Amino acid sequence: MMIIFLDICIRFATKCDFSLLEKDAQLIESLTKLKLDSDKNDLKVVAFSNGPRKYVLKVLDVLGLSDVFPSECVYAIDDTLPYCKPEKEAFQKILSNISDEGDAIQFEECVMVEDSMKNVQAAKSLGMKTILITGSNIESHHDIDRPDVNDPAVDVCLSNANQIQSDVPGLWECPATFRRSA
Repeated sequence: MMIIFLDICIRFATKCDFSLLEKDAQLIESLTKLKLDSDKNDLKVVAFSNGPRKYVLKVLDVLGLSDVFPSECVYAIDDTLPYCKPEKEAFQKILSNISDEGDAIQFEECVMVEDSMKNVQAAKSLGMKTILITGSNIESHHDIDRPDVNDPAVDVCLSNANQIQSDVPGLWECPATFRRSA
C-alpha cells in the first residue's frame, strides 16, 4: 500500500479570495487517472491541509478536484486537532483512520507532496518520500519557509504539481512505486 499526502491548498488562495483559484486541466486529468487506478495500484490519495475543512472542501470544489478528493479523502486541521502538520501525531491520526483493519500503514509507504520546506523536512524525518512544489518563483516565498531544492529532505523538486505524473510516473504504475523518470 502506498499513500500520497497532497497539500491541495498549496499557496492557491489568499484571504479566501476564491477568484484567484484557477482550474488546471492537466492536474485534474492526472489526479483523476491516479484515483481511478488507485484500487488496482494499491494506492490511496488524500488531501491534507492545515486549513479548516470547510475551506479545504471549497478550494477543491473551485479547482475542479472534488471528484478526485471526496470528503472522506480530505483531512483538515479539524480532523487532526490538537495536532497539525508537520507534527508526527497529525500524520499518525490520518494513517490510523485510513488503514485497513489490522494492517497499519507505515510512514515509509507514504509520499508527501508539499510546498512547505518545514513540512517536507518533517515528512522526510518520518521516513516518507517527498515531492517539493516550488511554484514558478522561489523568491516569492517567505524567507522562513522558502523552498530549498538542495535540501536533502527533498526527493523530487517540481515547479508545478501537474508535473508529478511525468516526473514520478511510478505512482501511476501497478503496483505504485516511487520511481522517477529517467
